[in-house]
Parts: sequence; C-alpha cells; structure tokens
Amino acid sequence: MARFLIGTIPVMGHINPIIPIASELVTRGHQVQWYTGEQFRLKVEAAGAVWRPMKRAISTYGTQGMDAFPERLHLQGVDRVRWDIENVFIPDAAKQADDLAEILTDFPADAVLCDTSFFGARFLHERGAGPPWAKFNITILGLPDMGGDVPPLGLGLAPGQGIAARARNRSLHWMADNVLFRDLHQKYRDARRAYGLSEGTGTLIDDLLSPYLWLQGSVPSFEYPYRTLPPQVHFVGAILPNTGSYFPLPPWGHELEQKQRPVVLVTQGTVSVETTDLIQPVCRALASEDVLVVATTAGAPIDGPIPGNARVASFLPYDRILPYVDVVVTTGSYGTVQHALSYGVPMVASGATEDKIEVCARVEWSGAGVRLKGTPPSDSQIRSAVQRVLTDPSFRAASQKIQADLRKHDGPKEAATLLEELARTKQPVVTPVGGN
Repeated sequence: MARFLIGTIPVMGHINPIIPIASELVTRGHQVQWYTGEQFRLKVEAAGAVWRPMKRAISTYGTQGMDAFPERLHLQGVDRVRWDIENVFIPDAAKQADDLAEILTDFPADAVLCDTSFFGARFLHERGAGPPWAKFNITILGLPDMGGDVPPLGLGLAPGQGIAARARNRSLHWMADNVLFRDLHQKYRDARRAYGLSEGTGTLIDDLLSPYLWLQGSVPSFEYPYRTLPPQVHFVGAILPNTGSYFPLPPWGHELEQKQRPVVLVTQGTVSVETTDLIQPVCRALASEDVLVVATTAGAPIDGPIPGNARVASFLPYDRILPYVDVVVTTGSYGTVQHALSYGVPMVASGATEDKIEVCARVEWSGAGVRLKGTPPSDSQIRSAVQRVLTDPSFRAASQKIQADLRKHDGPKEAATLLEELARTKQPVVTPVGGN
C-alpha cells in the first residue's frame, strides 16, 4: 500500500478529471489525501480521499470558473492566459509548496499527483523536501519546442508539415520565449529564486513537464504529432467522471429519447461561463431551425427570451445526454471535447479564452468538427457550421475514429498503475519503445 498526495488548483475543470484516478487508487487500497479548495471537499471525500485545506495558497477562484478575478474577464486569448500566469499561478507556487510541506509532516506521501497549473510540487521537490511528482494534464499536449514539431501555445495554429513548417514553428517558439512571454519567464525565475531554488535557464513552459510522469488524458489521434515525445509522457485515454448513471433527466428528457429531430448540445464548460459568449448566440441562431437545442449553463443566468426549440439546464451529465446528441457546440473546454469524442459526436468549436483557442484548433485539425473564429461568432456562422456538421458525414467519421482509439484505454486504471510504479521506484516512469 502506498500514500498519494494530490494537489489541484480550486477549479472544477482541474479537479473533475482526477476524481476517477483518486477513486481507483483508493479502490486498490492506497491512502490518498487531496489538497485543494474547501468548496470541493465533498467531491474529494466522495472519491474516498481525505481533504486537506489550502492555508497559504488561494483557496477559491470563485463560484463559477475564475469569477473571483473580475479584472481578467475583459481579456481574451493570450492576454487572459498571461494574466492567470502572472497573478495566480506564479505567486501561488511557493505557497502551495509550503502547504504541501506541512501536510507531508503527518502524511509522508510516496508520490504527489497534481494538475497542469500546479507548480508547488516541483518547488518543494527541488528544495529536497518533497517526493517525486506526476502531472495530470487537463488540457492539450503543449510541450516545449521539440524540434519545431508544433507551434507554441496561445496562437491556435495548426502544426503544418515538413521542413518549412518546422522552421516556422521554431521561429514562433523563439518569439514566444523571448518576446511574448519573456517577462513572465523572468517572473517565474524570480519566484524560484525567492523560494531558494536556482533561477535556472529554462522557461515556465519547460517546467510544466514533470521529469517523472506526465499523464495525458487523450490519444495521439487528437493531439498534434511529435516525432519524439519525452519518455515519461503517457497517453491514458479520456478520463471522464461518471456523473449521470443515476441522475434524472429534466421533465423534457423524453424529447431526447424520442429523437424526433437532430439534437444540438451547446455548453461553455465551467470556467468562462458568460452565456453571451456562445449559449445565447447559438439559441438565437438556431431558433428557426428544425433542431432541438439543449444548453447547459453551469449555473450562469440567461438574459432574454429562450426560443421554443431550446431547453436549458444548469447541469446535465454528459454520459446521459451525449448518446442522443448529433452536434456539440462548445467553447473548446477540453473536458467537453473529450466527452464528445468518447461518444463519437462531432463538434462546432468556438473559443478564445484560456486554452480554448488551442483545443478548438485541434478539433479542426483532427477533422472532428468545424472551428469558428471570433467571440462571439455571428448567427450566420453558427447556423452554417451546425448545418455543415449535420450534413457532412466526414466529421462524424473522424470523431468515431478517435472514439475507437479512446476505447482502447481504461484511463483511471492505466493512470493508477503508472502512479503505483512511480511511488514504488521513485524514478521516472518511461514509455517502453513502441509504446503509447
């Protein structure tokens, strides 16, 4: 039996994918404690883990996404990512590390598992006071420049092919590191130095990658191709919480089951939940179409009338409704996209905040859907894109191909097995030749 300490920033989309892993570790007889915000205590305890509070680090990012920080709401794309890194992720790294150090005095964990944006485990380990750590990546696979195989994060560009594309990508990485994010990389190095660590010569993006174990909740057919991946990167397939097995559908649920017309699901995920971004435009754009629009709002209000062919709910479990859905319209939430692909449902993707521009780019690149640019997209763009996905079978075929790849994995079990090896050996868990 091993001891595992999980650390996650207090955001739903960073916590939900790790719940099945925690449950699997508990089922296998391991001790699991979980450090995150108090609003997620019940989720943590339902997974069988012991909740540990955030004392020094920011313990809540708000009730919906990151609405505790209204100053970021007017920002888009790279600007919003920059704000999050500078004002939340970098300043919290040392505080997370100090909290983890306190927990480890009475719970000497064999390994730490954290989400993509959680730097505290690295800080503590590098100071010689923490166990090896693994990262579960809650978004697209965006690694440091690996020979120019893919462009840098934040631009939403396709990777391209051949020598010319790789040269372009290398140039863009140089610009990102030395112009666009130069000041952030220095602030990250300053934070390392203030915590007693070497400043280092790498970038913040370099330090996202754990040298021990990186769990990617997807499959290669959805991600941009790298000619060579770091050996500690493991694709484990989509890891999706089973939230709907006993969840009753709303009174209008029979309309889904009867399937008298195409069903269009529109959702904005759990971080950027302003319904004017996508939900209201989709409802308006499809009001006269012969489709049933199902909107999930994550509790955000909808101002104005709701069309007669639209049904709205704060929450609907994807595993209950996706079997009936013909098209998912999404802002590019990675969890939503992986859910849709797991059911072979094609998408219309339109998003420009956080990581969403990159997720939408991969929806387009993989052939699993249509990408719309502009926030919000126009009514005519939405209408045309939905009709295109409904009438062109190539999008569903591409989604079903990725679905078949996802079905080859049992994400929670694979992740738990890899974590067990890390806890046992305290060494990098590498992919065998020909693996993944």
